[in-house]
Parts: sequence; C-alpha cells; structure tokens
Amino acid sequence: VPTTMNAMFLSRMSRSVGFRLYSQSFACFNGPSVDKMYDILQDYRAKNYSRELPSRFVKELLKHTDENSDGQMEYSEFKHFLDNIGAGDQMNKEEIEDVLKYVGGDDAVDGKISIETMQKVLIDDLRARQKK
Repeated sequence: VPTTMNAMFLSRMSRSVGFRLYSQSFACFNGPSVDKMYDILQDYRAKNYSRELPSRFVKELLKHTDENSDGQMEYSEFKHFLDNIGAGDQMNKEEIEDVLKYVGGDDAVDGKISIETMQKVLIDDLRARQKK
C-alpha cells in the first residue's frame, strides 16, 4: 500500500505522463526489471546514439518494432526488439512482462501495449532519469 508521499508522487506522475496510471504498476515502479531495461537502453544509446535526444533515440529504436502492424507491442515483439539491440539475453520472460506492465499500466491489454504509449513512456522516463 503506497504511503501518502508515494500516492502524491504517483498522482503527479500520472497527470504528467497522461497515458498511464501507476496504481496497478506500483509494484514494479522503479523495480529491478524496469531499472535493468533503462540500463540496457542507456548503454545502447551511449554506444550508438550518443548525440541524439532521448525522443529521437526512442523513435528510431521503436520504428520497426511493430512486426504485425497492429499498433501494439507484445512480449515477442519486445523480445525481438531486445535481440535487435544485442540485449536479448539480458532480460528473462518475467522481467520483460514486468516492463510491459509498468509501461502499459492500466492500458495494457492481454500483455500488449500500444507502440505510442511505449514511445511516450520511454521518452518521458529517459528524460527524467537524465535529470537525476
């Protein structure tokens, strides 16, 4: 159960992001799976997109992720995304599912999230983590 301080933070975050609510994903908010994903993305960005803004970096990475063109990202597409950046062996199935729940929040349906939501969340979170 979130404390009052956490509840205020989560409320503020959900208003600023707009696409997701953190109530369901509180358990994995800043959890080890999410942190691992961001470490992977930051390492890849440093090696391959060091001069790009977070928004451009994320858009380039996600450009070809939607393999079946349904506008959604599911486990297999996220796994393929990790494989494409050389990180497929760095996250297991449970960690990937945690990340999809975190990113999708209340919008996640059957383990799928919209590519648009993924893009927005990654951009916002990468920017926030850079400011720390």
